[in-house]
Amino acid sequence: MGSSAATAAIESLFCAPPEPTGHSTREPVCLATKGGITRRAKDEARGLFQLVGQHGQTVRSVREHIIIPPHTARDLFRFIEEHPAEGAWVFGAIEFRNRVLREFDVLTSAAEHAERIAAAEAEAARRAAAEVPALPLLHDLVVQMTA
Repeated sequence: MGSSAATAAIESLFCAPPEPTGHSTREPVCLATKGGITRRAKDEARGLFQLVGQHGQTVRSVREHIIIPPHTARDLFRFIEEHPAEGAWVFGAIEFRNRVLREFDVLTSAAEHAERIAAAEAEAARRAAAEVPALPLLHDLVVQMTA
């Protein structure tokens, strides 16, 4: 039994592409615009990277906006499996998000950005510490109640 469309989609996202055999039965979606898609993914990743360090944004917080949560991905792949014609567009969007994420990870792993990333993490930690309310000590509450 061959693999399902959803399985093939998942494999193409997370596995190395298969070697061309010369007799493909199906052309990949967006084959003619692969270069354009890659360029747009890089542009989006660069734009999202600019958010790091602004308003408490960190690499992790920006990355969370790029990823597709696993429960959502399962639902999307189920849709692709059940509706292959419409699913091609959904798969294209998933593939694009993954390309953006890979490009974003390349940017964040570059040594030239390490200082900026560290400063963003320190700023986010400072903001988080400032937002934590100071709670009264239990001893102070007991004293107030008995007085």
